[in-house]
Amino acid sequence: MSEKESEDAAHLLLARHCDIAVVIPTERTPAPVDARFAQWPVLDAPQDLLVPAGHPLAARGAARLADPAAEPWIASPDRLDQDQLMLAACAAAGLTPPVAHEANEWFAVSALVARGFGVGLVPRLAPLPPDDAVVRVPLRGRPCRPGASSRSSAGAARRSRPSRAVWRPSARPRP
Repeated sequence: MSEKESEDAAHLLLARHCDIAVVIPTERTPAPVDARFAQWPVLDAPQDLLVPAGHPLAARGAARLADPAAEPWIASPDRLDQDQLMLAACAAAGLTPPVAHEANEWFAVSALVARGFGVGLVPRLAPLPPDDAVVRVPLRGRPCRPGASSRSSAGAARRSRPSRAVWRPSARPRP
């Protein structure tokens, strides 16, 4: 088992280094109709806008993604699935987020938002430090295709693999 970004997981499937992957569909991954893969939905987790406590949007029940358009944003580095999802959602909402800072981990995003460095977009299922003064604001509507305002996960497997051989431990250890 190995944790990889979705683009890397698709390459590993094609190179026969793994038999199955959980991917987040983005512009950098094979389309759901790609005949090389069998794909099926696994999870569709909404994303929330993350704002500091006391922010004007914190008191709302929901917000549009474009509401904090002029504010600085905390983003993931561009190689990560989360960055691709954020950019797709923002583009569909008609904005280019002014990215001020980048962070890999949800705790780091939360810490930056809590200290007023910007706003962020986080999956509702992502754990955040309970002591950070941040508020998750649900997004209104679906700003674009499924997967952009949510982290849609899909199972993927090469079509050349027998369907019943999803999990088969290797006889030889991998480095």
